[in-house]
Amino acid sequence: MSVVALITAFVGKSAGNVYLQEIEGRTIINRCYETTVATGLFSDVLVLTDNEDVEKKILAAEGKVKRYSRTPDSSVEYVAEAGLDIEADIILHIQGNIPNLKEAPIEKLLKTFEDATSRNIQVASIVYKMQHAEEIADPNRIKATLNMRLFAMYFSRYPVPFLYHKDLPISHYAHTGIYAYRKAVLFNFMNWPVAPLERTEQIESLRFLENGIDVKMLISHQPITQIYSATAAITV
Repeated sequence: MSVVALITAFVGKSAGNVYLQEIEGRTIINRCYETTVATGLFSDVLVLTDNEDVEKKILAAEGKVKRYSRTPDSSVEYVAEAGLDIEADIILHIQGNIPNLKEAPIEKLLKTFEDATSRNIQVASIVYKMQHAEEIADPNRIKATLNMRLFAMYFSRYPVPFLYHKDLPISHYAHTGIYAYRKAVLFNFMNWPVAPLERTEQIESLRFLENGIDVKMLISHQPITQIYSATAAITV
């Protein structure tokens, strides 16, 4: 099974460029690119961006990058467009604000497509259990509710599920910016209009659910760091 990784780093009209924030002398986007390559799981790794500075950083590191003239409504749309010219069975989409990609959860994620029962799985992603109330309340942290078979039921910026009974042992899961797709579903995504819930929540994964595509979820036992602010204090 051949797999290509596409890292998205779209800045648009954001007040700051989180991807250029440095950790121990290396930018977040460089760390994301380097740790993705270092997993050894991909036949190729490419950064997609709308920002000249991000492009320069990747080129300076002898990496591969494609710059677009406009910011997409959904980064998945450009992942799908780039995938048209890529020879691969699976496209792994990584948001470029993940500075330290680990091999183990990615390897497990890709194995969901190799299982004998996985032929109907078109999209898979990763969640982890949140431990702190501040993280659960943060609208930048996308929450995922899962069914008993570990498929996504809903994604929200709101702390779902709502705890009507405060003493019940229920988990809140953070949806990470790591997705694996079969190529065919990406082409479908390009042709679907922005869905109502997707527009309301501003969560691109909802377009799959609203069009009847199941999203298989892997639960990581370790949090996956994502940086959302260009001024955030960072520990990885």
